[in-house]
Amino acid sequence: MSLEQQLAAIAQYLKEFGQSIAVEKDAAGVTLEQHSPRKGVVYTRLRARKGKVLSNGKRTMTLDAKEAAAWAQRIHERNQQAKVDHCLSLIQQTGKLASEIDWQGRDFSTVVNNKNNFTTKRTEDASSTDSDKPKLTIKYVLKNAKGATAINRIVHAIAEDEPSYGRWYSPALCGARPKAGSWGWRTCDPSEFDCPKCHQKLKLLN
Repeated sequence: MSLEQQLAAIAQYLKEFGQSIAVEKDAAGVTLEQHSPRKGVVYTRLRARKGKVLSNGKRTMTLDAKEAAAWAQRIHERNQQAKVDHCLSLIQQTGKLASEIDWQGRDFSTVVNNKNNFTTKRTEDASSTDSDKPKLTIKYVLKNAKGATAINRIVHAIAEDEPSYGRWYSPALCGARPKAGSWGWRTCDPSEFDCPKCHQKLKLLN
């Protein structure tokens, strides 16, 4: 099976998988947050994005534990579908590029499947001149943490430790910074890392 055929098969699988995820319309543009109106009191509430209101006619709605769990599941399914759609788009772009490459006379039988995703570890080499260079501490963060969702966020890599207090405004590898007056960076799962400029910088550093 050619590379183009394999990519087409993966794209078809992703398309069918994405269609199998049941996403409710009211899960679009909402987030869960912990709210503390006064010291010692914390509860979960649902927040709609700007310009949208919830079923109570407001942008926020207090939830009990059962309602919060149900909304968490809806939002999880929405985010999963967004990730699948993003992955499908990347596979389709890769398939298009692959179809434009002249593969004749090339031997790719020794291609290695490298499972070390976005790591800054270097292979130890006794003759390496990089042994004295400081190693990067990569954190994965959301741009403009306040209100960021799987739809509108960009996940950057940052080569500094998160501060023990205060807000986190250090520049990402690509040079991006949170907007002034925002809540700064927020850590997230490395699998969500998707800034192409940060990714390219990581490749150059490795």
